[in-house]
Amino acid sequence: MSDTIRTKCPYCGSSLLSEEDGYRCRFCKSFFPYDSEQGQEQTKIKSLSQIEQQAVEKKTPEELKAEEEADKAFAKRRGIDELIGILTAFSSAALLLLSKILKMPLLIIPGFVLWAFSAGYTAYRVYVAKKDGRKAAFLRIAVLLVIAILIVATVRLD
Repeated sequence: MSDTIRTKCPYCGSSLLSEEDGYRCRFCKSFFPYDSEQGQEQTKIKSLSQIEQQAVEKKTPEELKAEEEADKAFAKRRGIDELIGILTAFSSAALLLLSKILKMPLLIIPGFVLWAFSAGYTAYRVYVAKKDGRKAAFLRIAVLLVIAILIVATVRLD
């Protein structure tokens, strides 16, 4: 056990009593047995030749280069996805606004088709990015989609 556990109980924080085969908490009566290594430490000290070295994993330059290329490819794909979402959401908002201004209800159909495509495509790309452990850009697209719906709900030309 470490020194902090020897002095305080990890459950309640009360002090510990030393017993012959472990420690017992004064408050909650939890029992913590001695570790096998701790018993050895009390009887004899290990020499430096017996201490095991920890293996430190370092990435090779090839792995670093491959990781950077993957990041660049994802950034490029993210930009393309955001551009597609923004263009369709903006054109959807424009068509919905034109349908209200020009009083042409038939323009609402392509406006909602573009709106649905933009929302679906963005949701799919966010799902794929999260599945890969990445972060997708969706905030600007979502704002444009909300604006498109607000146009339909609020613009009234009589």
